[in-house]
Amino acid sequence: MVGSQVNLFNFGGEKVILDRTKNEWQKIKNRLDAEAACPIGLLYKTSFTPLDDHQVLAIGYEDNGFGNPELMVWDNNDGSQARIYKIDFNGDALEVDKFTISNKDKSLTHQDGSSIKGFFLENYSHVQPPVELKI
Repeated sequence: MVGSQVNLFNFGGEKVILDRTKNEWQKIKNRLDAEAACPIGLLYKTSFTPLDDHQVLAIGYEDNGFGNPELMVWDNNDGSQARIYKIDFNGDALEVDKFTISNKDKSLTHQDGSSIKGFFLENYSHVQPPVELKI
């Protein structure tokens, strides 16, 4: 409801989510310039609650400065393979094409990425597990 095409209760809509995602894109680039990886949250067009969304690990990017960057991520659902999200910030709504990178020959396989409506940098800090959990 928050990021759907309908802007109920003035919570958002595709344009608002696009603008927020553009702001988050700069934060993600800054974090990746300083660190090897960072967690990001993906917002899906089909989700009605935040529990329906997903988290992945951003591990690299390329940005040509023309509103069509690429974001490399690792998703725990893909095993050891990585994904590339080809992003288009130039329209009235975020457009994303998703590709999986083959472990064997590094070829790209296109997947449907149109369900992604936005993404954002997640806050993360290391927390030492309790001593009681040590074996």
